[in-house]
Amino acid sequence: MTSSPRHSATPSVATLPPVAVVAAVAVVALAGLLSGCAGPGADVGARVAEWVEEQDHVLSATSWVSDDPWNKAITIDMVLEPDIGDAELIDVTTAAERRAREAGWQHPLVGATVGEGESYSNLGGRVTLNVFLALRDDPRYPVLSARGEGGCGGFFCVELPTSDPAELLAAVKQMLAAADEAGGVQTNLTFTATTPDDLLAVTAQPLAPIDDSVALLEHLSEQQVPILSAHAWPVEPVGDLPPLQLLDITVPDPAAVALAESLAPAYPTVELRARPAP
Repeated sequence: MTSSPRHSATPSVATLPPVAVVAAVAVVALAGLLSGCAGPGADVGARVAEWVEEQDHVLSATSWVSDDPWNKAITIDMVLEPDIGDAELIDVTTAAERRAREAGWQHPLVGATVGEGESYSNLGGRVTLNVFLALRDDPRYPVLSARGEGGCGGFFCVELPTSDPAELLAAVKQMLAAADEAGGVQTNLTFTATTPDDLLAVTAQPLAPIDDSVALLEHLSEQQVPILSAHAWPVEPVGDLPPLQLLDITVPDPAAVALAESLAPAYPTVELRARPAP
């Protein structure tokens, strides 16, 4: 039986000119590369979220999947029962992360909201979760976030209803101590304690303390500087440059700015930036 003219006219790789062979191989390789980078899609992510939602203590779970073929990413957001125990919280977070890995994502982002105002994620590994667990039962903090979705202004942050900067500083130090005890975090991450109205905040970093800025803030208040808002925050050390301590305040008028600036030299380690209210 002879081949049909259509079949016999189709050249094999062996009969192609060398340049054509190279071009054909390149096209096939490119197609394989592109298809290989696509990764699992949103439908797979949705199934992962459905599985997570079926686990004990999970009230709901949703997924987001990147459509960028060069950046395979999935985010799993969980809402957990407010009274979930620490061990169960660890278990369900670990299970969600493992399920996403089994589905094809190497570095899944898993985050959770626990009750009202408390959130965390697996960014930074177990240290992040340990910081969350160390503070979650403290009744002073209506809002607590360990690299989660909390709106309290830092990578690690709490909200504290107080007008005392020293209380905010103590809360920041509590978070820093919890992170250090858990094994430490990146030194550029911020730890913030803020008031519910965001008018008073204190931020520090592992290598950048903020005690002097808070001391200056307390001194200004004692000297009757009318402070409308204030944020004590640092700049971490860079190379041979030491860390900086800054204090940003808003006051009613230029006269209050002048008063604050006249008192600042008593704290030479702090850079005061005072401005009048708009």
